[in-house]
Amino acid sequence: FINQFSNENSNQRQLAELPADTEQILPVFATAFLVTVINSLLFSATTEEEEKFHWCYGDPSCDEEAWKTSGRKEYPICSGIRQSPINVEFAAATASGPHSNGALMFGSYDQVRVGVFANTVEHNTRSTSSGDDGVTDNDLQNNGHTAQLDVIMPGPGVGVLSGGPLSEDYQIRQLHFHWGKTNNRGSEHTYDGRAFPMEMHIVHFKSGLTDDEATNTIDGLAVTGFVFSIGSENAALKPLTDALSQITSSGGKINFANTGFKLNNLIDPVITATSARYSTYDGSLTTPGCNEVVKWINFKTPLEISSTQLAQFRTLMDGKGKMIYDNFRSTQPLNGRTVEHYNVA
Repeated sequence: FINQFSNENSNQRQLAELPADTEQILPVFATAFLVTVINSLLFSATTEEEEKFHWCYGDPSCDEEAWKTSGRKEYPICSGIRQSPINVEFAAATASGPHSNGALMFGSYDQVRVGVFANTVEHNTRSTSSGDDGVTDNDLQNNGHTAQLDVIMPGPGVGVLSGGPLSEDYQIRQLHFHWGKTNNRGSEHTYDGRAFPMEMHIVHFKSGLTDDEATNTIDGLAVTGFVFSIGSENAALKPLTDALSQITSSGGKINFANTGFKLNNLIDPVITATSARYSTYDGSLTTPGCNEVVKWINFKTPLEISSTQLAQFRTLMDGKGKMIYDNFRSTQPLNGRTVEHYNVA
């Protein structure tokens, strides 16, 4: 106790002997130190908040408006001028014939093989969760925002979209779905102001481009859009909708390589129909980062899906244990863009 008291008195004498200007400097250093600590804490909190931010649907803190206004560096293009989806005016437009570039061609779609079927965040990379190049694990998975089918690396000429508004070949990469809670909404694109209960997107990359190049090149992607209307059971879709019941919980997966699902059987009723018609325009991805790199091709005639089949999509749950539905973005302004209309052939 005596030693402690002596040391305290000694410290006080040393402070008393300091020059007068030192007494003014000490508070400055103390203030600067305090400001540094506060700024560091605030920066850490902001960084942590940004790292935790994950885009979503339906929640104002992370929904489509937050993609544009959050101020985060990841999604500035979501407030761009060539955004998707849009409302397509089919009734007010006519399709006089095929595109001057020729018929729109779906090359060897009968040979397309699906590897992974996932309830995941929409993605365009070929890498699997293990980091391997190419989709090889042939599983049906459930851990995100949509039901997505990743295509196994096809051989030359397989799954190639060409002709029509496309000046080069585009190879199929994946397909995914958007659906609503009720049957009067769910599609991303609307036709003449009408929404459909579900929409399927088939994503193609321009041949020869890497993932990064395709998603950062003006015409790097071509996406074909198909809407669904309520009708009879769709036999071509049945292998997929039957499998959904086995992966309702986030993270669930089943093998999907040999289920009998054939993409060509699903889309043939629309693309081979007499006077099959589509619209095309320059737009963007409909999820963050909303890259304006997509040549959109939307088919006028809906595919059919039964109410029971559609209800199976609504059984999927996200990572927070909430049912997945209304996973669509609202239509965006045209901002002077031209929407063209053609017959397939």
